[in-house]
Amino acid sequence: MVGPRRLGKTTLVRKMGTSNRTYITLDDQTVLATAKSDPAGFIRGLDKALIDEVQRAPDLLLAIKKTVD
Repeated sequence: MVGPRRLGKTTLVRKMGTSNRTYITLDDQTVLATAKSDPAGFIRGLDKALIDEVQRAPDLLLAIKKTVD
């Protein structure tokens, strides 16, 4: 989801429900470091996930694309 800052994107995503999805935020420095150090491995460990602040780890987007393709 893309939009201006402070619009409520994170709040909306959380309200969408995380009962069958893992919610991950890259605001957490440990999670961010893991995502940056091994993007493919990070994605490989996920089934369904909502990743907040994904722009902090741009290589994660390519790993997601390769997994989906």
